[in-house]
Amino acid sequence: MKVVTAWFDMPGQNRYKRLLDVFLYSVKKNMPDATLEVLNIKPMRGVGIDQHLANNRAKMETWAQIDITEPTILADCDMLVLQDLSVAFDVVEDVGLTYRTADFPPRNGGMIFLQPTVNANRFLKQWNKVDRFLYGHRIVHELYRKKYAGMNQSSLGYLLESGILPTLNVTELPCSIWNACNEDWTNISTKTKAVHIKGKNQLRGDALSDKPIEEITPERRKAVILWRQYEREAKI
Repeated sequence: MKVVTAWFDMPGQNRYKRLLDVFLYSVKKNMPDATLEVLNIKPMRGVGIDQHLANNRAKMETWAQIDITEPTILADCDMLVLQDLSVAFDVVEDVGLTYRTADFPPRNGGMIFLQPTVNANRFLKQWNKVDRFLYGHRIVHELYRKKYAGMNQSSLGYLLESGILPTLNVTELPCSIWNACNEDWTNISTKTKAVHIKGKNQLRGDALSDKPIEEITPERRKAVILWRQYEREAKI
């Protein structure tokens, strides 16, 4: 089984390098038999919100170059793995996606599970084509962004709605267990397998800061304690 992540930092920054180092350590600690692959993204040029969209566009192009020849997890580098994720492949036939309990957006693309099937490989390539189309057609993208948010999540929603891949089997996995997002941070428990350290002004900003733990917002505190613990262990 393989775990693949992609990353880059903007010039003069090391935020994502810190996140990457902790993510890699958490995989090695909790999934010692998994093969790890780290892909360096070539950044695309953008301004403001366009820079965020360009970053995700570049990540999607990087993902699309992968041939899925074994059970594979595509994970953002700002994930923290707490348990073995490979058990997802007991239920995933082609593609496993994580859905949120929040009303918006319905899914989070930080964790994607892919079986080595024809359908899964087609899915990855087709997702990139749709992503490229939406990035070049901002009016259409804005329609889907209102429904699904972001760049890759908008194109994922478009793809699944379109029926382009009628035989694709999609397994929906709850974020609360597999990819804990904003609404799940308060409820992290022994069932939680991965936490998404999201948001420059949210959990990610708190985790990377020097802010004392008692000054962290209560709903983020448990996740910050976990992430900082893993970072300390990774440095030993």
